[in-house]
Amino acid sequence: MTVMALIAFTNSVRAQVPIIDIDSSITEDLGGGVTKIYKKNGENYSELGYISGGFKNGVWIKYYDGDNAGMIKTASSYSNGVLNGPQFEYSRRGQIEQETNFANGKKNGLYVKYKFGRPVEKMYFANDKLDGASTYFQNGNIQRIVNFKDGIQHGAMMWYDEKGKLVMEYEYENGKKVKGSIVGSTDNILPIVETNANNVTKDGAPNIQAGPITSIEFEVTSYDFGTVTEGEKVKHIYNFKNTGVEPLFIFDVIPSCGCLVSQWPKEPISPGNSGEMIVELNTKNKGKVGGWSQTMRLTIKANTHPIISYLSIRANVERSAIQQAEKDAAAADRRNATKGK
Repeated sequence: MTVMALIAFTNSVRAQVPIIDIDSSITEDLGGGVTKIYKKNGENYSELGYISGGFKNGVWIKYYDGDNAGMIKTASSYSNGVLNGPQFEYSRRGQIEQETNFANGKKNGLYVKYKFGRPVEKMYFANDKLDGASTYFQNGNIQRIVNFKDGIQHGAMMWYDEKGKLVMEYEYENGKKVKGSIVGSTDNILPIVETNANNVTKDGAPNIQAGPITSIEFEVTSYDFGTVTEGEKVKHIYNFKNTGVEPLFIFDVIPSCGCLVSQWPKEPISPGNSGEMIVELNTKNKGKVGGWSQTMRLTIKANTHPIISYLSIRANVERSAIQQAEKDAAAADRRNATKGK
């Protein structure tokens, strides 16, 4: 059943359900051993579905409560009490967040994870194990494709840059890399991380990503701009090095504040080579009279173990008395304009 079909089903059922003022499970005998059951939270539904033979059967809907009451949280398909068919999960804003297909209670078929309505991961399962091509997306573009067989990485693994150009290609057999390198390179670097059927490395640490794993080392992981005047744009360069024996690929840098903008190499960095990450801080509307000290963070995701590294940046943003007077005057003008309407 498609997403739109599930939503249409839910809306049609809700239109037929009478409003009842008590918070309890409500049942309706549909005949033939089929019972419609739903729960209410005040004037809103919390769950809705069908029971047949004492088991959940067909579509089962769960709803958000609070300010998002009435919004679908999950829409699942059941057969004799077991997940069987598609299951959709939604955010409180109504955007799809996850699609999972089941057969007899186990993941089977397509699995998709979404962010802001766009896919970020697309995988295939067979009996709860990854099987086939898994595709990972960054900003709507394919970032890498990893193949699995019976839950173990097996087959081609390809990395792409933000323009869709193939930059790294490897071949795996039963979790072990057997060949591959940076595209255009004559090197054939041997793997240092192998995984078993439980996707765990030799030292027992979980291997939380597929593909060649390396390490990254920054000269410094924190920087203080000191006192800066509000409105200034200041920059700092973080130098780093690939200290592992696999190519380093940084695939995302997430700032804790929209005032931070970062630039980093989009091409893979060979073992032993170095790179720069340029960070710019825009202090517009970030200060106070007398100064406002703030610490921000950058979250770096790369093919490293662990997958996440952190950088911090600090600044004391000072707003002058003249700047404050201008802001106060502008705010007063806005208030007066609103009163005049």
